[in-house]
Order: sequence, then structure tokens, then C-alpha cells
Amino acid sequence: MTRTYLLIGGNSGIGLATARLLQSRGNSILAASRTAGPLTQSGIPVQPFDAASPAPLDLPPVLDGLAYFPGSITLKPFHRLTREDFFHDLQVNLMGAVFAIQSALPSLTDTPLAATLLNSDGKREASAKRHPLQQIGNPDDLAALVAFLLSDAARFITGQILRPDGGLSSIRTF
Repeated sequence: MTRTYLLIGGNSGIGLATARLLQSRGNSILAASRTAGPLTQSGIPVQPFDAASPAPLDLPPVLDGLAYFPGSITLKPFHRLTREDFFHDLQVNLMGAVFAIQSALPSLTDTPLAATLLNSDGKREASAKRHPLQQIGNPDDLAALVAFLLSDAARFITGQILRPDGGLSSIRTF
């Protein structure tokens, strides 16, 4: 059965991997993103959308699911964060996703958003060692989780916050 999903964001990392996975399963994908990027190259229609200042979208009468992928990370020492930095990240990361029924909150994942945290072999190794599974997240692994949450297989799951984090939040290895 073909389903129709709306992806907010999704031109890189976890969102792009999810779009490709859902599309490969024969689903109809619509997207809303700041730029068209790789999504349109995959034949996915993209409407302009900025999570920092959201505007109405032109949507079909029925959507089978929605996934929200925008994210931001302001990497500054705490004392250098401005009020604007804080409120921008709050708008993009929290306010834009307040309608979430279930959430997947991954640990560090190898995406463009995390590029400055993983831009050397030393940083990659140190980040991997923090996780009990001794690795950082992969967008394809998280895309599989998002696809599951959007599927009928997850129909009895609601109100959950899943933490795909390589065991970081629940297993202590030291």
C-alpha cells in the first residue's frame, strides 16, 4: 500500500536517508525545506520552508505521516551564547517539532550538522569511544527507525521518546 509522507527538512543526513528509504519502499514523499537540494534530484517535490520562521504549506487532503528533521547546533562556549542564538535553536529544535507524537533523539550522528565535531580521525575516535557500542550514529540506521515509526508496525507506539544513541544514555562502560 502506497503511503504519503511529509518530511520537514531532509536535504542531508538522517532526513535524506529517510526520504530515500521511504521512496525505495514505494511511498509518495513530499518535502518542505529551506533548499530543494538532493530531494528534488530524487524526484521529491519540495516546498520552501524555514523552521526558524515557519509559513503555511500546500498539503494534500491526506497525509499518512510526518517527520521533522530540521536541527541546529550552536557550538560556542556557554558564556558567548547570545539570546538570539538560544532562541533560534529553541525555535528550530523544539518549537518546530511540538506536534511530535513520538520522537527519536539520536546521539552524535555522522551528518553535515555534526561535521565540525567529526572533522578529524582523533575527534571521530574520541566520539566513538564515548558510546558503549564504540561507534557514532549512521544516518541510515536512524532512517530505518524513522521508517519504522511511520509504518503500521508501530501503530501501538505513541508518546515515546526513543534514544538511538549506541547505549550512551543507559549503559556505563567505566
